[in-house]
Amino acid sequence: MSKKVNTPNKKIFCFLDFTLSLVALAAMVLFLLPGPVSAALVKQTDQISNESVYNPKPDQYDISLPMPCGLSMVFRLVAIPISGKLRDMKTFLGSDDDSDYGYLDRRHLAYLGSPLSVDNLPEPQREIARAFLGNLISDQVYLMGKYEVTKAQWDSVMSGTCSEITQESARPQADISWYETMNFTAKYMQWLLAEHPETLPAFEAQSEAIGLVRLPTEDEWEYAAMGGQFISSDALRTNTFFEMEDGRQERDYGLFQTPSRNPESESGAIGRWRPNPLGLFDTAGNVAEMTFSPFRMTVEGRLHGSVGGFVRKGGGYLDAITLVRPGKRTETAFFYAQGPTSAIDLGFRLVVSAVNTAGVERVAALRGEWEKIVPPAPAQVEPAQTDEQLSLSVNVEGLSTLQKVDALIKATSDPELREHYASLRSEITDATLVSAWQNEDLIRDSLRRLIYGVYAIYTTDSRISSLRKSYQDIQSEVQRYQHLLNEASAQERAELEKVIAENNKRMSNFSGQIMEFDENIANLFNYYLFLLEDLKKFDSQDKQKVNSIMLFLKQDIKGDNLYSQAIFNAYRQVSRDIGKMRVGQVSEINLKNLLDNAK
Repeated sequence: MSKKVNTPNKKIFCFLDFTLSLVALAAMVLFLLPGPVSAALVKQTDQISNESVYNPKPDQYDISLPMPCGLSMVFRLVAIPISGKLRDMKTFLGSDDDSDYGYLDRRHLAYLGSPLSVDNLPEPQREIARAFLGNLISDQVYLMGKYEVTKAQWDSVMSGTCSEITQESARPQADISWYETMNFTAKYMQWLLAEHPETLPAFEAQSEAIGLVRLPTEDEWEYAAMGGQFISSDALRTNTFFEMEDGRQERDYGLFQTPSRNPESESGAIGRWRPNPLGLFDTAGNVAEMTFSPFRMTVEGRLHGSVGGFVRKGGGYLDAITLVRPGKRTETAFFYAQGPTSAIDLGFRLVVSAVNTAGVERVAALRGEWEKIVPPAPAQVEPAQTDEQLSLSVNVEGLSTLQKVDALIKATSDPELREHYASLRSEITDATLVSAWQNEDLIRDSLRRLIYGVYAIYTTDSRISSLRKSYQDIQSEVQRYQHLLNEASAQERAELEKVIAENNKRMSNFSGQIMEFDENIANLFNYYLFLLEDLKKFDSQDKQKVNSIMLFLKQDIKGDNLYSQAIFNAYRQVSRDIGKMRVGQVSEINLKNLLDNAK
């Protein structure tokens, strides 16, 4: 029996004997080697690659800046869907939490912008950015750290020496104060300027103007954490978490406390969980993150005027899921009684931005956009000595209101009048700016109402179709029951007549609902025609502006779900009808064609 079992496994036993001999020999060699050498060999088993501590999940759209010790800091491009350099994106950030602590993180009005454009990036980064954007148009961008800054990255900048890379090196740097983080960004910038200035964003005609690394503002952080350009404005205002992949749960995207997960006593290595739609890792949990923004409470849908500590975002591994949502915001003091504040679950990530007025060409571009709204003063006008001379010397023909006031300021020699005109000019300037921005907002709102108006028509028609189908199904049932009446017994007839009566009542209700929805859809279409007619005044003033805003609205339609598909169909319908309106074919815009295009 023994021989029968062992014979087929002779090779295995020979292999095991050989392996055990090698292990014994290796142990003897280690024992005979000097202490430091053998210790170094043992420690090698704890080492990992350099890339795993700064980019464990590489991607073709990563943008990297070099670091000391052969490391890198990896970023993702964040695009703000704004046309122009003076405008900013109006949105609502924060949380819809209606608890007693709503004054801490209630949704509030926010404005997001950036001084950088893709053209400011170095050429290699520019190519990656354009490929990442695809057909998306954005005049304002910034770079957000793909991961939280790790211990290895921190040591490479702060210690001035290159430490050994181990498993510990891949964890986020935590237990540091906000001021130490500021020191890190300053030292890192100095190293980049000395060693690799060509990797920073730049501005033509002014070599001193460069991009910079810093902590993100709260608004920059939250917009990127929600998914940036990959999330629609509607989802940004309403979602509590960023959009997840099918079949995934919130716990798949970060380390935090949940009933189904055993509490962990420390943070995890970067890139261990899944990324958000923008490709950022660990924006939910692992370690919470510092921002550049001072904390202000939220009241009346805005930020309160009282400034306190700094805003902490993202939550950490010690927090519950309610604190790791992108909209949640908590305050951390810069100092407590024992000194600068730090925490074992608080780290940071970096952003690449610049100064708003950096570079000659940026100042010129800002000035150009400003003068489109606020025209420059006319040519020098000789000062007049009398009111009569003033009226004769100022030629206001063809001038804007502001230019007329500027001409009066230059022409009058009366100090009081000059002061009065200057005050008037300031008021007109403010009104002109407000009017210009409001005009764009009115166009955007008008176009959005048109798109959602078509969507409402689609959904109403779908509801009518469903009601008609239900009506026809019941009608068929009634006809079948009536056919059975001829052969039914008295008792059966009574039951059938009761069922027929109930179904007739249901048919009557459906008929009433169909009539009501038919009336609703007619009213919706008439309102749609009214909105198109109302759009004419904007379109006649600036067709290019209408086209530009339509393009940005198209870019805002995200997702491949049924809702997004319906909104996109509505967008295409509005685009077609605007084209018909422009060539005088309004009579061809009718409800039948609109509904046929939806199918």
